[in-house]
Amino acid sequence: MLLVRGARPLAGAATRLVSRSFSTAANNKFVLTLNAGSSSIKFGVFDVAGGTPVERCSGIVEEVGSDHSRLKLVVDGEVKRDVADLHIKGHGEALASIRDALAPQLPGAIAAVGHRVVHGGAAILGPALVDDAIVDEVDACAALAPLHNPANALGIRFARDTWGDVPHVVVPDTAFHTSSMQPESYRYALPKSLYDDHGIRRYGFHGTSYAYVTKQLAAALGKPVSAVNAIVCHLGSGASMCAVEHGRSIDTTMGLTPLEGLVMGTRCGDVDAGVLSYLSERGYSTSDLDALLNKESGLKGLSGGLASDMRAITKLAEQGDSDAALA
Repeated sequence: MLLVRGARPLAGAATRLVSRSFSTAANNKFVLTLNAGSSSIKFGVFDVAGGTPVERCSGIVEEVGSDHSRLKLVVDGEVKRDVADLHIKGHGEALASIRDALAPQLPGAIAAVGHRVVHGGAAILGPALVDDAIVDEVDACAALAPLHNPANALGIRFARDTWGDVPHVVVPDTAFHTSSMQPESYRYALPKSLYDDHGIRRYGFHGTSYAYVTKQLAAALGKPVSAVNAIVCHLGSGASMCAVEHGRSIDTTMGLTPLEGLVMGTRCGDVDAGVLSYLSERGYSTSDLDALLNKESGLKGLSGGLASDMRAITKLAEQGDSDAALA
């Protein structure tokens, strides 16, 4: 079993696909990767002139839409900017601030942009060049990943406006699983009409991380990717596990949404579906249940609302708190 946290997989997938699109542009050597969340945008810039991506810059814009927005930029391991209280009103301004911050740091232009997308549904089965149809598909999956896909789609739209003359690529978290899992792994024991009419099935997430770890594991073992058989764990506030056979996902713990599977920071993971009916009969609305399962459960719920971060919970448990010890 291999545990991983904090893998940096997006650059490789994005640069492999877009390299064909700018191979003749000798002066354009940099690929920008974006991870747009609801209130933050993480970014990285990779020099791909030598064929293997080398990180040159990284950073984050946090608290977008507040009076306390913060921009942090790291160049070649050195913090170049770390400014708070910027009052960045929205994602458009956030991307403009990233563009302006990067410009003086790079000797060449941005040649391509890669976007992390949480849910690609059953249609986006790998890294894909962005067009209007791809953006519409990301939007269509918003109901399945409401905390992530709307922000992903917004980030893509603003980035296309900001860097409209270069290729853009989406890399879905789901693709590592949907491209290889078989029906016995992804079908639920529900009426087939729900699968046919509504796409109710297991999709799986954290796929970019699993793909990256699988390749790194192959390299460490001196084997081809196709020879890797492993159980891989992605552990963070969102957590999941994946069974990898011959370098491909054959099963995973997350399902239709990122809610299923392991206990997470604020997400419940597996729970008897009867709990939802029971609570619904006692006055809980759909939105109440969604908030309960996604934002108030997991480690936070088990600890009595004390914390959702394992470091804080461990400290509380060491101080004798029984709820934290249970979590």
